[in-house]
Amino acid sequence: MDWSKTKIFLIVALLVTNIMLGYFYFVDQLSNNSGISDEEELQEVVSLLEQRNIKMAAPLENYSREYSEVEVQVESYDLVQLKDKFFSESGYKVVKNGDVGYSDGVSDLKVDERNYLIYELRDARQLEENTTTVEDAQTIAELYIKYLGFDLESIYLEAAKEENDYVLIEYTQLENGMFIKDSKMIIKINKNQVIHFSRRWREIINVTPKGNRMISVGKALFSVMEDIYRDKPSRKDKMVIERVYLEYTFPKGSSSVQMTDFSEGTIVPYWIIETDRGKYSVEALEK
Repeated sequence: MDWSKTKIFLIVALLVTNIMLGYFYFVDQLSNNSGISDEEELQEVVSLLEQRNIKMAAPLENYSREYSEVEVQVESYDLVQLKDKFFSESGYKVVKNGDVGYSDGVSDLKVDERNYLIYELRDARQLEENTTTVEDAQTIAELYIKYLGFDLESIYLEAAKEENDYVLIEYTQLENGMFIKDSKMIIKINKNQVIHFSRRWREIINVTPKGNRMISVGKALFSVMEDIYRDKPSRKDKMVIERVYLEYTFPKGSSSVQMTDFSEGTIVPYWIIETDRGKYSVEALEK
């Protein structure tokens, strides 16, 4: 018998056993809320993720677990006032475009059935080769938002990238640390000119503190850890968790699950774990 190989096998078996015991002990602690702090819990979960070759793109901080009930309504738009802004430099006559908006024959302005405010060039084939850089486009976009009279404090830059004939700038609504699902603003810029603007935003009607009712970020990560691991192409492949954040939307199973369909109501928080391969959603309210 080769005792050296047997000894190595026993050492590896003991290490695996210790890891498994530690894992199940942590699961028990987590399930029973057995006195471990949120910080300790998060460190343990990050360690378990790293053992599965799932890395954090940046260190995570623990969020406040205090939950607030948030009432919202969809933002409304006064096209009579806004048309003077959008068509201020138009050399063409601005006329009513049916019952839904205005047009100068080159560009159209309307509010669609989902309450998106949309301004866009009528014929995109008129576009010349774009010369605007992504950095300049971001500056132009912010100046344009301010010019239209919209708030710059509640926007989060989701994307800024070059497309075929324009630079695409996309914002998400961020209110006091709360991302609002499907509240978006998209701006397309060609040769320093805005060729498309669309916005669907929510107004916060009321915020009512409800106390310490949210699960921790560590528990949220732990609840999707095995799902993330299963979605890896192979055990050796690395996966990166790029962002972890709270997003407010209607409760799953409610009559208004689709944010794009609602006019007003109460939205609740979900943890969003965003990896380099997809997103995972975890209900943030303790049950």
